[in-house]
Amino acid sequence: MSLYGLKKGCVLGAVSAITLLLGACGGGGGSGGSNPNQPYDLTLRAETRADGTPKVELPLNLMHVGPNISAKDGPFTTALYIDAITANRPVPSGDFACAIVEGLEVGALYYLNGEDPKDENDNIMASRSIVLGANSGSASFHFHASNSAGTAKIRCTLENNQDRVAEISIKVGDYGGNPSGSYIETTEVGGMGYMLTQNVVAGTTGITKQLTMQSSVFDDFGQPVSKPTGNNVRVTILPTSAAGNGASLRAGGTASGKSILVPTVTGRATYTVVSGNQPGRIDLLVEADRADNNVDNGIQEAVTHRAVVWALDHIPDFTAPSALVFEDATYTAHLNRPFSEVLNAAGGIPPYLWSVGNGTLPAGLTLGSNGVISGTPTTLGSNRIKMVVSDSAANTFPFPANQRVTANITINVEPYDSGLAIVCTGGAEATDTCAMANASVGIAYLQALSAKGGTGTYTWSVSELPSFLSFDATNAQIRSNRALTCDDLNVTVTTTNPEPPATPVTTTTYTDRGYGFLVTLTSGTESISTMARFTLNRNGAVCN
Repeated sequence: MSLYGLKKGCVLGAVSAITLLLGACGGGGGSGGSNPNQPYDLTLRAETRADGTPKVELPLNLMHVGPNISAKDGPFTTALYIDAITANRPVPSGDFACAIVEGLEVGALYYLNGEDPKDENDNIMASRSIVLGANSGSASFHFHASNSAGTAKIRCTLENNQDRVAEISIKVGDYGGNPSGSYIETTEVGGMGYMLTQNVVAGTTGITKQLTMQSSVFDDFGQPVSKPTGNNVRVTILPTSAAGNGASLRAGGTASGKSILVPTVTGRATYTVVSGNQPGRIDLLVEADRADNNVDNGIQEAVTHRAVVWALDHIPDFTAPSALVFEDATYTAHLNRPFSEVLNAAGGIPPYLWSVGNGTLPAGLTLGSNGVISGTPTTLGSNRIKMVVSDSAANTFPFPANQRVTANITINVEPYDSGLAIVCTGGAEATDTCAMANASVGIAYLQALSAKGGTGTYTWSVSELPSFLSFDATNAQIRSNRALTCDDLNVTVTTTNPEPPATPVTTTTYTDRGYGFLVTLTSGTESISTMARFTLNRNGAVCN
């Protein structure tokens, strides 16, 4: 049975239930009794939870649990009830027709009374629409959540010489959180997988000199991130190849360059890669910000993804593609440091599909099908892996098969040395001690702390400072609160006792004095310490 038409001006929306009072919508009048044109109420409601609230919000069904109406095993299913009442009595006849009219990806309808269709394995199948006979003016059915967030609208109608409609909305999960720490995917729109360089005369081959790309950004539950007010994806062409150096990015008719900012729509950011004059691999870095889903204000907590596209300087030979070439290579990774490399191939028909043929990658690293090896290695050592690459010849032309080539890839995981060091006076790197600039009596002391290596971002802490010095953490400076005095020198008092009746003589001697304090430098996850030392010189000062 088909769904009946919606009468203009006769629909009232609600979340938990819809009551349609047809007397106000121009439905037939008449007296009580069995008049078939008498106004009636049509309601659609969800079951009520133990706390008295309607069950119109369901969690994401991430484990693909089947429909179930028990309190324990049925959190992803809600029962729906449709009623038709005329003159305070159930309608005497008619069929209810119910369908999901919005949000098909959010869930499905089930009878759960033995009438659901089944597949060849005797599993009940989901439905977009169902038909239910009115029993005492009522019927019930079920909505079951999927693993996609959103809101489904369900509409029911009843034929009783009039068209009557009721609707209900069921919300599944929460839509549009911030980007997941590891969930960005990039695909090329159109399926070509490669483009021609700008200096190739393409003729009428249909091969373009640009590729439209979409990067999908999802939250921790696999749902598309919300649409931002500005931009929430940054795409950059990495300077890793001649092809990349000549290529550019475009989006929306306004953004262009080597790096662009673009927004997502339903979690997808769309942009175009335009080739240059050089053939080869073009590496893209796609970034989102897990902190606030916004890249207009910079990136605080980066979520990154590497994508690869290819540019050819010739129109492929449709009957005999060039030989696919993949050579042995060695890469160096560092323990507990992020690693990312893209395997390289030439010839054949891009794009290329990569896999591990034999051996294992270092712990913490994974291989993407696009040839990107990424992750953070967690163990030292050397791994030799046989990698397999195949081209896409058979996907483009019906006669040749895909070419398949293997090569040995070696990845050496070594200890990480960031070169982090505290820089002392004269540019020397600190060891256990570090010489700072000396001080002089009569002059205030100021010493800026300096470092190199590491991540480039430094945090300092200082302890055991002399009483006349303080640490300015904002500017990383050691400074005195005043000009240094003779009292800050080594002060030696000597008393001589001559033979009486001579008076004892007291002599005060001021000499240069050495000072030291502990300096600790942190950069990323590394911390180093040294004892900083300087000498306070008298420099001819008159000390009394």
